[in-house]
Amino acid sequence: MRTSKGRPDKDVRKYFDRRFEFKKDSWNLPASKDVYKENKFIIPDFQRLKDELNGVKAQLNEFDIAEWSNHTKHRDPSTSIISTIKLNFKAELVTQAWCKFYECLSEFSVISKNSIEHTDLT
Repeated sequence: MRTSKGRPDKDVRKYFDRRFEFKKDSWNLPASKDVYKENKFIIPDFQRLKDELNGVKAQLNEFDIAEWSNHTKHRDPSTSIISTIKLNFKAELVTQAWCKFYECLSEFSVISKNSIEHTDLT
């Protein structure tokens, strides 16, 4: 989604501007032998909500799959990004996961520029 001047739409841009940073001050991860040792607990209000949600989800089986897919496709703002990449760069297998992977590689210097510039990627 772009504005009339070709700039990214604010609604789409907000998805790319989120950043999370975890700083280690004085905390340590628990030892693996100490993880998941508590008994299972159930919060009645959450269990009730889970049952209600599962009831609603079960009703989705009654919808025509093509109609439901068309409905959900128009609810996801990332679909326009994926189709734009496919159209502009003639990419074949673009998925939401691929876009996130590319974003991580681009934003966080996972691969050095030197490696990219001096490697034959064909």
